[in-house]
Amino acid sequence: MAAFDFDNTLIYNDLGEAFMFARAFCKHGVPALSVQEPSYQAVLGHPAIPPESLQRLERLQGSYPQNPDYACELVTVYEAFCEADMLAAYRWTRLFFGGLTVSDFSRLGSGVFEAECALPLSVQEIGPLVLPQGIRIFRAVHDLITRLSGHGWEVLIVTASPEILIRSVIHYWQLPVERVLGMQLAVDGDIILPHIIEPMTSRQGKVERLQRAGYAKIDLAMGDSQNDFEMLSRAGLKIFLDRGKKALTLQARQMGALIQPFFKP
Repeated sequence: MAAFDFDNTLIYNDLGEAFMFARAFCKHGVPALSVQEPSYQAVLGHPAIPPESLQRLERLQGSYPQNPDYACELVTVYEAFCEADMLAAYRWTRLFFGGLTVSDFSRLGSGVFEAECALPLSVQEIGPLVLPQGIRIFRAVHDLITRLSGHGWEVLIVTASPEILIRSVIHYWQLPVERVLGMQLAVDGDIILPHIIEPMTSRQGKVERLQRAGYAKIDLAMGDSQNDFEMLSRAGLKIFLDRGKKALTLQARQMGALIQPFFKP
């Protein structure tokens, strides 16, 4: 069995994993998502969040939907949250998706993905932010997944991104939707609830999710961030995609991972 982090399958301009599509939503005119009060409190009560981010968040309270820059400003707060506590930030994103229907969320994901694939890899000014634009399928990894599948390997995508979103685009990799193990959000009928079904698929949670799905042995794993290290450590063959973060690449090398240089088109 081979396990790939979803980020490894893409070329992009510094798009964060858990919020990749939400950032793209801001650029494509998708209405800002109304965020429940507990999401604000989750950040306001975190000791490591920079004061300026807390102040920005306080100014945002009550400004939806009148504030046209609401979604973009929430992205800025999210990124500050990631710098302070990435796992907590990933968990926080669940609150943005509550209330959407599964079908609408899937359509948003596939629509944004197609639009981003058609854009150049560059940046764009959206309201007060300069956001990256453009996504590409990383052809070398795509071909590796295809070859492994063709030789009888079970290939899985294990990601901290919402499972519903990634399943909406996984056909581009010729993989069935059940091969995506991501952040599971509780659902009531067709309505997404802002609650994670544990384990959260980050760090040790990736290993636990694989085990619960019946994959106790990982023959090959590929990752590109610290969130993948526990999964990599359990794999027979470890591949780390070097995106230029020297400290992470050194850690991966020390655990015995092969280092794959990253080449942008």
